[in-house]
Amino acid sequence: GIVGSLRSKATASELVTFGNLKAATGSNVGGIVGSTSTTGTSVSNVISYLNVQGSDNLGGIVGSNENATIQSAFAMSNVVSTSTSGTMEVGGLVGNMSSGSIFSSFAFNAVTDGPTADKTGKAFGVIGSSVNKTNIII
Repeated sequence: GIVGSLRSKATASELVTFGNLKAATGSNVGGIVGSTSTTGTSVSNVISYLNVQGSDNLGGIVGSNENATIQSAFAMSNVVSTSTSGTMEVGGLVGNMSSGSIFSSFAFNAVTDGPTADKTGKAFGVIGSSVNKTNIII
């Protein structure tokens, strides 16, 4: 995506991505942000038309989310895992969402996992029990 890792209460907002992103052996790959890891960090008012391809923690918007708020995020791209081994987390919006919040977001995309993936979903690959989620449309 546009940002590899979003930290320190940073914000990614009003962004649109187009095209193809291929991370041959990469994890934490998202159409807008690869990973987030700090409370107070946010991703808002974003649209991704970026086709995302990589090994694990893949998402149409964010590859791996921890503690960030995602709001008004729209994924219109394909998310494809190419890994043939290990645990893969692949989601239309977020690949691995361990904590944080997501509001008023939708995924209208195709999600394809590798042959050994066990955590694949139209919206989320893995979602933690502490996640606050409202108005998710898939």
